[in-house]
Amino acid sequence: MMSIGVMKKISHLPILGHAIETVDNEIECLGYQKAMMQVLLKTGAKVNITKKDKITKILKEEAVLVVANHPAEADVPLLLSALDQRDDTYLIMNSGFVSFCPSFNKHIIPVHIAHNLIHNSKDNLKFRLLKKIHQSMTLTPEEAHRKNVESIKSAAEKIDNKALVAIFPGAGGEDGKWKSGVGYLISQVKNKNNVKIVMAYIEGTSNKDYFRIIPGASKLLPTLRVRFSEPLEMDIFKDDEAKTAAQKLETEY
Repeated sequence: MMSIGVMKKISHLPILGHAIETVDNEIECLGYQKAMMQVLLKTGAKVNITKKDKITKILKEEAVLVVANHPAEADVPLLLSALDQRDDTYLIMNSGFVSFCPSFNKHIIPVHIAHNLIHNSKDNLKFRLLKKIHQSMTLTPEEAHRKNVESIKSAAEKIDNKALVAIFPGAGGEDGKWKSGVGYLISQVKNKNNVKIVMAYIEGTSNKDYFRIIPGASKLLPTLRVRFSEPLEMDIFKDDEAKTAAQKLETEY
């Protein structure tokens, strides 16, 4: 459930609070795909999306796991802008961002990674901000693990119900190495023979993307790109343990 307290805290953030409320209203009116694309284009960013027609069909209609790299915060709106609008799209993402945009809450499968962020110096500022807003950022590692197990199970069930689930398996750690959660997700999908895995390759994002809010700054920054791969059949991982599946998928990526 969405917390009223969280919403109030977000609305009081200087500058950022108004911007988030605006994006939330646009998601409610336009849907996440058009709203996210509009956000990017308003900054003057150039966006390039590459996917073949058959990939577009898979992403629009079929049970699919989308696996993406996560070099920077702008990856989330960029990936969402590259996906077609569908009601059964779900994004596995940091629980600290739940209720930032209430209109998008129904698409979020939260994972609790604060215990990773707190040990990562480059994420300290983000951790402190989210902790002030969200109680979920204060969970113990044991509590976080239990909730993450539930979230991965929920994600697998959604895929079995022919949904699209997107995951950033390298998120939440210092080294960018993939976490085994994507392998546990694959292992829990029952109807693997009916599921595709599509890789999304994100380029051009960085921590400098915050400067894009300054008029004209995007002209000095790279084009934002998303390329979608040929699909893999999830069934090829049917005999693999979770950690092995994650390692194989990372190698394939």
